[in-house]
Parts: sequence; C-alpha cells; structure tokens
Amino acid sequence: MLMEMNLDAWGEIIVWVALAVFMTKALHSTKLIERENPELQMRFRSILLRCTITAIALYLTAFIVDTWFVQLAMLAALQTFYLTSLIGAMIVASAIAYAHLLRHHGKSPDLAKNALIQEQLLLQSVSQTQRNLSLQRKVKDARRLNLKSQMNPHFLFNILTGIQHLLMRNESEKASLVFSKFRKLLLTGFLSQDQIIGSLKQEMDQIDQYLELEDIRLERKVQMKWVVHSEVDPKSTPFPLFILQPLVENAIWHGLSSVTVDKPEITIKIAWVDESLVIKIQDNGIGIDVEAQTKRKGRHSSRGTAIVRERLSLIHHPGTLQITGADKDHPFKSGVTACIKLPLWTLEPAWREQEQKKAS
Repeated sequence: MLMEMNLDAWGEIIVWVALAVFMTKALHSTKLIERENPELQMRFRSILLRCTITAIALYLTAFIVDTWFVQLAMLAALQTFYLTSLIGAMIVASAIAYAHLLRHHGKSPDLAKNALIQEQLLLQSVSQTQRNLSLQRKVKDARRLNLKSQMNPHFLFNILTGIQHLLMRNESEKASLVFSKFRKLLLTGFLSQDQIIGSLKQEMDQIDQYLELEDIRLERKVQMKWVVHSEVDPKSTPFPLFILQPLVENAIWHGLSSVTVDKPEITIKIAWVDESLVIKIQDNGIGIDVEAQTKRKGRHSSRGTAIVRERLSLIHHPGTLQITGADKDHPFKSGVTACIKLPLWTLEPAWREQEQKKAS
C-alpha cells in the first residue's frame, strides 16, 4: 500500500513539474517577444505567469512535505480540491494570455507554432491532472466500500447464529426480540454499503442499538458510557461509519464475555487533540495478555481489526489504530484500550442533516 501511495504521488509530482517547466518557458518567451515588440507589452501577462509558477511551486512543495515528511494542517490546507482547481484555472488563464500574445506576433511563425503546441500540451496536462485526481478519489471510495462490505457477512453470521441458539433452547420470545432489534438496526442503514461517511451521532446511535443485541446474547447488560468532550458536536462532526462496531465487538468477544468479569463495562471517550479527533474504546475485560492466549486457541478471529486499520489507511490523511492494555488513562483496573486517531480531522467539512437525508 505504501508503494502504491508513492507511485500515485510520483505521478502527480511529474505532472506538476512538467506544468512548471512549461509555464517557465512561456514566461521566458513572453519576455523575448515583448522586448522585440514593445507595442505588444501587457504588464498583467507577465505577472499572471509569475503568480501561476509560484502557486505551482508552493503546491508542489506542500505536497512533497505532506506525503514524505510530516503532516501539518497548514500544508493540508494547500492541497484541497478547490485550491487545485484554482491553480488549474490560473494555468488556463496564463495559457490564453500567452496564446493571445502569439496571435499578434507575426515575426516569428516558428516560435508561435511551438508556443501553440506548448499551450495545447498545458491544457491537456491540466485536464489529465484533474482526471487523475478524480480517478484516485473514486478508487479509494471503491476500496472503502469493499472493505465495509467485508464486515457485513461477519456481523450477520454472529447475529443469526445467536438467534439460532436461542431457538434451539426454545427461547422463542427472546429470539423474536433479537430479530426485532436487528431489523430496527438494519432500517437505520447500519449495513448500508453506499454510505461511507456520516455523522458521529449516527455512529453512536448504531453502537447503542448493537449493544442491545449483545445484551440479549450475553444474557446480561454491558454498561456503556460515552464521554464526549464539550468541544465535539456529534451531530456536525463527520465520521467514517462502521469503524467502532468491530472494536466494540472485539471488546465483548475477547474480554467481557469471560465468566471472570462480573459487571462488563465499556467507556468510549471522544475528544479533539490539537487538529486530530481521538476516540478511545476502553473495557474492564480480562486484559490484553490473557486475550493473546485466548486468541491462540482459535476461539475468535480479529479480521475486523485488520479491516478497520485498512479502512483508516484509506482516509485522505490516514488514521491510526493502537491497541494497548490498561494504561494511566484507563478507567478500570484491567482491560484493553483501542485508540483511533483521525489526524487533521478539523479540516473535514461539517456534516449536515441535509447530507444525512440525501444519504438515506
């Protein structure tokens, strides 16, 4: 995946370097023509070309630093789709101004012909850059949808298996209740493969409904506590959907389902840390060392955790997932902490109710 990202980055760098070279040659030719023909001099033309070259250089520098060295909010702000479109518009305007100069310059037909060819190459390069960026976004969206869809069979299998066990024990009323809650969860779009991003509130509501299903399966209630910082607005904060459920499920399967845990509890903390959104899922289960031994016995796989990590890596500024034992910040004496970090998340546009209705 790192090599794929580097190949994509190198392709974009080559395109932008080519554009910078073409614009520099255009500026050089403009100076020569205007020097030989003072009547064709237009001050704004050279200024526009210089500004375009500077904008390309700044964008290229920010892209290289952000891709290979360090991710900063200021650099990320220079790489938005709108700014890329603005630079593209500046390139087109510069090419038009340059072409206008060449049309009024009849003394050097060869130079004019070559310059027109350069103009066409510039326009083609800009168009190709826009298509490449659009294609990269579509490929990432497709991969995110594919990974999200891989979680669905795993989740469905667990729920249907639980219903089957209840029916085998002649607990038809409880099985009917599980099915009713499962149906309600489906109606919220929990397993929708079309929606990748929603609101944080949507993810929180779906986790609460999922826990109701697990309470019935475990035949005891898992105490859930949300600790959301006052600066985090769940309704307007965007969030990658179906990210927390696999981690909550891991906490239940690997830690809280043990008979040694009297009162299973899960605390989910959500807060802004600098420009990043940090989510911590903490439980009072058997702990990470015992879990490691349990996993080796093959009771339950953690494919869900691997998919969560891969989905986080496909975000524009890749997120991270760390799983540790009970640290200083842990509210319980034992258990596990699953920490998700979404870097530079403050730059994401706010989620609005209109988008929720459209997604539905």
